[in-house]
Amino acid sequence: MSMDRHTLQAVLEDQERHRDGIERRREERDAQRDAERTAHMTAMADKMAAMCLAIQNLVVAQAQAQVPVAAAGPVLPVPKIRLQKMTPEDDPEAFLTTFERMATVSGWPAGCWAAQLAPCLTGEAQAAYQALSNVAAEDYSQVKTAILRRLNITPETHCRRFRSYKRLEGTRPRIMAQQLWDHLTRWLRPTERTTQQIMESVAVDQFLEVLEPETRAWVARHSPETMDTAVELAEAFEDALLRVDPSPAPVRHRPSPAHPKTATRPSVFPVPLSASPPKWRQRLAPSWARENPWTSPSGPRDKQPSPTAPPSPTCFRCHEVGHIARFCPIAMECDVALRCPAAEGEA
Repeated sequence: MSMDRHTLQAVLEDQERHRDGIERRREERDAQRDAERTAHMTAMADKMAAMCLAIQNLVVAQAQAQVPVAAAGPVLPVPKIRLQKMTPEDDPEAFLTTFERMATVSGWPAGCWAAQLAPCLTGEAQAAYQALSNVAAEDYSQVKTAILRRLNITPETHCRRFRSYKRLEGTRPRIMAQQLWDHLTRWLRPTERTTQQIMESVAVDQFLEVLEPETRAWVARHSPETMDTAVELAEAFEDALLRVDPSPAPVRHRPSPAHPKTATRPSVFPVPLSASPPKWRQRLAPSWARENPWTSPSGPRDKQPSPTAPPSPTCFRCHEVGHIARFCPIAMECDVALRCPAAEGEA
């Protein structure tokens, strides 16, 4: 069945109106959604602004409560701190402590302390800073540890200085007490460790002092932190020595004479009691100084032949014993005959 022209046109117009309605409703929904989103963002911004204002007012109130208002007078500006380079005469620990106090007073952030310290370093301290990686060089604690380790400044160093401290000429008692207290504090570190750990350090140090030198060196090499660890190391070392030599021979040292001028040079090695004295060996004279040569070159060379009387000389002209050719009577007669032929003719 065929559709006339007017009916087809009406159908197309109806579809066009339906499509326009759908598009119009979609635009209305999008506009409404945008309006709601804008209103929500505006409300959030107002809330954030109110919160920031409240926080700012709170910070100002706390600052006013902590820092009292100065009395009448002008407000002086904070002076600019000038950092000095480290010299060989400076104490590294004192220099670093001074730097930390200056940085704290100046209000520097902890993250920039290493960068501020770097231009002040010289010598071994600068070499220690240069050896760090880029990440470690930004951490002040790692920089400080590397500098002290490079300069061999450890708690054990202060322990040795505290034990071997001697008063210098002209040193005041108060200065002596301060130096001893500084060494003791840097050795025991009371702010970083507990009372039990401090007692362990003192006990281990005294325990090492009474050990034999070999055992002390072995135990100190392992840096024990507790008394139990030090005892185990010492017992293990002494047990190992007993396994190597279960019955060591007693050692006898040669006594030194009382007078220093007549004292002989002591032996480097101690003489054990069980050692037998060395066999006596006669020293032989050189070959050119011997009166009688050896009878057999293959004989024992450590025995010198008994001395005998030298043989009488023998003349090689007349083969007579008792004179040599220079004083041979036959040769002397021949010489006289050759030199005086006239005397023989007259006779």
